[in-house]
Amino acid sequence: LRYHPALAGYRGYLYHEVWMNVSGSNLSSAASVMAARPPNDVRLITSSQAPWFIDGGTGVLGDNYLERTRGYIVPDVTGGYRFSIAGDDDCELWLSTNDSPGRATRIARVTGWTGFQAFDSRAEQTSGTINLEAGQSYYVQILHKEGGGGDHCSVSWIRPGTSNRVIIPSANLRCLPVNFIEGGL
Repeated sequence: LRYHPALAGYRGYLYHEVWMNVSGSNLSSAASVMAARPPNDVRLITSSQAPWFIDGGTGVLGDNYLERTRGYIVPDVTGGYRFSIAGDDDCELWLSTNDSPGRATRIARVTGWTGFQAFDSRAEQTSGTINLEAGQSYYVQILHKEGGGGDHCSVSWIRPGTSNRVIIPSANLRCLPVNFIEGGL
């Protein structure tokens, strides 16, 4: 779904940006790239996995790009959650203790690559248990850097009282407010 300011703040979406023609396969230069130029593409996505990563992890964007996905996770159950990230190449998952981007810390990452939705390849891919309150908004940011070859990035959670990892569904997502998007946060 193409981004439009009228959709800012709506439930069911995350704000997604893509920078094309970014060489390398690691996130070390991500901040400087994002500060140096606007993204080539901006859209809204409806889960914690971009829709162009088809089953098996083959993407359609090609090589040498950087993605940043931001918004809020709004849990519907209070309790302890565990988050995991899988990707090819580098990727990071950041989560705030509230709706403030300034309080976000990296809770999981992949250095190098993993298989498609292979959430348990390395210990650093999965967060510890994080207590979240139902109905509260928690800022989330997903960074993904693709060099060459296969490409994918997915984030899952294990909800309280369950043991299954699932891609975070649209019912638990909310887009950034327009002042963050238009203001350049």
